[in-house]
Amino acid sequence: MWTAVVEGIQPKIDGNILRLVATQNLRARKGKILKERWFRAIRKNTQMHPNYAIHDGIRSLTSPDGKDFSRKAFFLIIGDKGEKAPEYIRRLYYVSSLIAGLMKRVGFLCGISTADEVGVFGIWPAKFYEICERRPDLMVVAQVLLADCPDFWERVQIIVSPAMRHLLGKR
Repeated sequence: MWTAVVEGIQPKIDGNILRLVATQNLRARKGKILKERWFRAIRKNTQMHPNYAIHDGIRSLTSPDGKDFSRKAFFLIIGDKGEKAPEYIRRLYYVSSLIAGLMKRVGFLCGISTADEVGVFGIWPAKFYEICERRPDLMVVAQVLLADCPDFWERVQIIVSPAMRHLLGKR
């Protein structure tokens, strides 16, 4: 498990500690490495949609093997599904009520590589990870919805580490 001590997540998480299940053991290949354009779409959403926000908040980050990653460029993205999330979203996607119900609150721990790719290192909560183990396509669905479907979400929070904030200032 990755352990992130965070501030500023709404609604608040017990003890401000997120435990994310590492994706390294996930059988799926898709969804673990994303193109940088995915992150650019997320950033654009923070500028165009009031339900998307980016803020500092990762105070410490520890890998499953106990290494400190607090000074690395990581971010958490947490999506809270809207109460009335549309099934048909801009006529591009159909999300059944069953699948939407599995995505009430999802999160990913991500880092940006020097090759301008986004690595997905952790999934939160553990229950969503278990769903992704059985249905790896749902991890990709959640990622697509986060980038392409702002109307699906009541709130999307991007919580960044200090190194990630520095990186964002250069882009």
